[in-house]
Amino acid sequence: MKETKLAFLTLDAPITWGDTKIQLIVLLAIAEENMIEAKELIASIYGLFNSAEEIQWIVNSQTQEELYQRLLRGGN
Repeated sequence: MKETKLAFLTLDAPITWGDTKIQLIVLLAIAEENMIEAKELIASIYGLFNSAEEIQWIVNSQTQEELYQRLLRGGN
């Protein structure tokens, strides 16, 4: 069964991507039946990254559960 999945990958040390330092990578796989909602889903994910502080609290999550709870609360 194909399902929509979202994954966060944090790097121990940032890498350079063009002129930017990257420490958080977001992977999104969208199942065909979710394509209609895909634009809204992408906008919601994009909304998580309004500032360096918001990105840092994702990077600082130590477990999946901690990340999930932080995402539900919308930050610290």
